[in-house]
Amino acid sequence: MSALTLAVEAVPTALAAYNHKEVLSAIPPENPRETLKKALKLTQSITLVEPPEKVLQSPEIWRLRRSMGQLERAKTESAQKLAEILRLEYQAIQKSAKDHPVSQALAKTVASTPPPAVITVVSPWSHDADALAMTLEKLRVRGYNLVLVDTELEK
Repeated sequence: MSALTLAVEAVPTALAAYNHKEVLSAIPPENPRETLKKALKLTQSITLVEPPEKVLQSPEIWRLRRSMGQLERAKTESAQKLAEILRLEYQAIQKSAKDHPVSQALAKTVASTPPPAVITVVSPWSHDADALAMTLEKLRVRGYNLVLVDTELEK
């Protein structure tokens, strides 16, 4: 629907598609009608996979960074220990996000799409939740506007 709306409005549109293993497509901004055709073709290859059970909610990266900064300024031993735990969490998310297909797909797309641009992300926030949270926060800081569409698999 996003690709259709952008085509009707004649807005140059980029497209990135990925699954849990790899980048499927990363198309730089082009004629929105061409992007619509490619998006429709990609929908033919969509397969729904039951995501693994997620125990913890993905962190809000900006809040995690802010908490680390506040704790690092505190002088108490307990605050320093908590800051170290949060740093470990941040580093683990950063490391896993670096090689995740969502990060790679969005990196390829924004390489040819300078800010300010709108990035619409359609995701069930399952296998990609942490990597997506980290990547989207970095894009937000760089000046991209984000539209998030959360899709859940019907049970």
